[in-house]
Amino acid sequence: MAAPTILIVEDDPSLRALERRLADRAGFRVLEAADGPEAVAMAVEHEPDMVISDYHMPGMDGPEVVQALRAIPCMRRRPILVVTADQSVESVARLRQVGVDEIIVKPFDPSEFRSSLRRAASKHGLHPEITPRARQGASTKTVAAPPVGQQDARIAQLSQLVVVLAAAMERPGRADAERTRNHVLRVGALAALLARRAQCEASVVQSMEFFGGLHDVGKIGLREHILRKPDLYTPVERDEMRTHTLIGAELLRSAALPNSAVNVAMFHHERWDGFGYPQGLRGNRIPIEARVVAVVDVYDAMRSSRSYRAEIPLPEVISRLSALAGTQLDPDLVKVFLSIPDEVEEIYKAHPDPSGEPDLEVWR
Repeated sequence: MAAPTILIVEDDPSLRALERRLADRAGFRVLEAADGPEAVAMAVEHEPDMVISDYHMPGMDGPEVVQALRAIPCMRRRPILVVTADQSVESVARLRQVGVDEIIVKPFDPSEFRSSLRRAASKHGLHPEITPRARQGASTKTVAAPPVGQQDARIAQLSQLVVVLAAAMERPGRADAERTRNHVLRVGALAALLARRAQCEASVVQSMEFFGGLHDVGKIGLREHILRKPDLYTPVERDEMRTHTLIGAELLRSAALPNSAVNVAMFHHERWDGFGYPQGLRGNRIPIEARVVAVVDVYDAMRSSRSYRAEIPLPEVISRLSALAGTQLDPDLVKVFLSIPDEVEEIYKAHPDPSGEPDLEVWR
């Protein structure tokens, strides 16, 4: 029996890539559309077995897409799901009125996302293909955790391994590898310092010590051309760069690391004002681990030179970081970070960059 077909309607390329990967692992054959009109055209041509759509999109929004799909004879009774962070009474009522089968709330857990797809398929007599990847995705939550002592030792070993992998991203030269390694070490140390001074829970501080430096591990999966490009990205290249959050989250999840590690990789490019990626989370909806790492990652990027600009003087770095509070970054965390300059400088003394420009850029 052929795998059921699901049409993913999502204007954000990074989130669409994540949903495509999860649907594929859940056993579906995937079609994609970047907006409502394209989704309607594809539904007429391909008659998908299921549809999952974003709510807020330019042009046609989610309810309008659902309404248009329901007007197509083959789609009148097929399952349609909508992904949204908007849980207002009005929005939910609109979705129910146009005939949505299920609402998936952002931010979603990947395993719950796959479960929602399978549940909707089962209700309509559809049977996702049980591929090795689908079996792997379905079984990740049943793996027994090792004893606490063994788990702590394993986490520490994996953290060190990721530092090595991050350095390996810069294959052409030793200086590049050293620079990347020191960036990873600084971000981890700065994140732990900030979490501690912000009086985060002890578990968050420990997570930063272990996982703060894992934020960019997904860049291992990018093409060297993207990693080493000396000037600004094209829109297509920018979309590819943004997938490093999804790749990193999958790598750390596959390694059975805790959610705190996955959150760092997945959400460190979200913005306090909701205009970040991959899910467009806003304010305190962004996991605290990612908010902490975002502050120190941005700070470290500004303190480092680039191939297209000289190193920014420290007073200007501080001024720029202050200006980002409340827009890109958590304002409370920025305030705490700027109140501990002496402790920050100790970390830079411990992990200085070699001469020449560094590798990683968070401003793209």
